[in-house]
Amino acid sequence: MEILKLNKLDQDVILDWGHNGYKTNGVYEVTKTMHPGSFQFMLQKMEKEYLKTWTVNAEDITRFNEIISARHSYRALDKGKIIGFILAVNRKWNNTLYIENLLVSEFHRGQGAGHLLINQIKQDARVSGFRLIELETQNTNVPAHEFYLKQGFEITGMNLKLYVEDVENEIALYMTYDLR
Repeated sequence: MEILKLNKLDQDVILDWGHNGYKTNGVYEVTKTMHPGSFQFMLQKMEKEYLKTWTVNAEDITRFNEIISARHSYRALDKGKIIGFILAVNRKWNNTLYIENLLVSEFHRGQGAGHLLINQIKQDARVSGFRLIELETQNTNVPAHEFYLKQGFEITGMNLKLYVEDVENEIALYMTYDLR
């Protein structure tokens, strides 16, 4: 497996990647408790099967290529074929590198591509002088959450209202990797 700079994505890159999304048997449910003068949030992993599927269309590819033009994106190759990518942008206002997207082919998950892509982003961020790497995932994406924890990220926030109401109780979980 090889990690190289990503210069451009074409629509057909992910056509044979299998299921675009994730399947999990657990989700994090959030409980909010209000007390006079204080409040508390608690995340608790609950057993629940959940399947998330998304499509990547031409508009998404155009947006991805705009992110790629920021020069902090990489691709994972296996036998010369792209099997995954990570897209990141510089947030100058707070000197962070924000991971917009990390996708790995369904057929190559669990084989180290995601780990190699994250390591490349960590190296890129250090060389570029960023103070943090940030990302957002969902409370329903327990496999991603566990993956990022193994990579050294920690939960640093959440947004209970980021997603539209027709998405089943999805909550944004923000995670950060400290480069200092």
